[in-house]
This record gives sequence, structure tokens and C-alpha cells, in this order.
Amino acid sequence: MLIRLASGLQKDSIVDGEGIRAVIWTQGCPHHCPGCHNPTTHDYNGGYLVEVDEIKKEINTLDDEVGVTFSGGDPFEQPEACYELAKYIHSVKLNVWCYTGYTFEELLKKSDTDSNVMNFLKEIDIFYYEIWFHYPDLEQYLYYSLK
Repeated sequence: MLIRLASGLQKDSIVDGEGIRAVIWTQGCPHHCPGCHNPTTHDYNGGYLVEVDEIKKEINTLDDEVGVTFSGGDPFEQPEACYELAKYIHSVKLNVWCYTGYTFEELLKKSDTDSNVMNFLKEIDIFYYEIWFHYPDLEQYLYYSLK
């Protein structure tokens, strides 16, 4: 099975969740949030394809990480591959965090037509979704991550 990534597995992150983490940067995002930190991950044809088994091998080399964070792009644009990885990550006793632009309710609706969305959701220990509020009089966007 293939997954489209924006970059290789990032090790030793201290800003993508609690503790030292690895990060899987998925490619492809429909949200185009104002002020996005990773706009190069929006293009569904960007990044590169890699076998999920290759990422599993990289996960086996992790030493100090307490978990793996899915980010991107939006991981829920590739729920089958992300589910397979999340299931594997749990099998090696690491926790799973995920950042997404979808609300929980939107993902429940998506799961009606793609069971892998629900499968992936069930493997996530900490789920963050991002909401952007625009206040024209302030000419800025306010950003919230909800746990």
C-alpha cells in the first residue's frame, strides 16, 4: 500500500505533541486554512509516494520517541494508509496523535462512505482539529486547536 508524503519521517520533534515525537507529514489538503504553516502540503500531486511498509521500518528505528504525530496536509485524505500505520505504531507501544482540518462531526459523516476514516479515528489517542475565525475589523485570523 502506498502513502503520499510531503517529507520523510521526522524524528525528534518537540513541537508536534507532548514528549519527543516522530511526525508523518502527509501530502494533500482540501482546507487551505488562512495562515497555514504547511501550504506546500496542499497539492495532492506534490510530495512523493512511498510504501507503508517502508515507513513501518523507519518507525522500528525510533529510540527516544514516545509517539508519532500525523500532520500534513490532512491525514484524513489518506485514511486507509494512515490507519495501517497507526495500528502498527500502537503495536510497537507508541501513542498516536493527529492534526486535521476536519471536525469530528465531519469525519463521522466521511466514515459513512469510507470505513477507513472510522478505523483511523479509533487508533488516534489525541485528536486535534483546527478552526479559523476571521474578524474583518481586526484584519487577522485567530486560530484554535481543540483537544
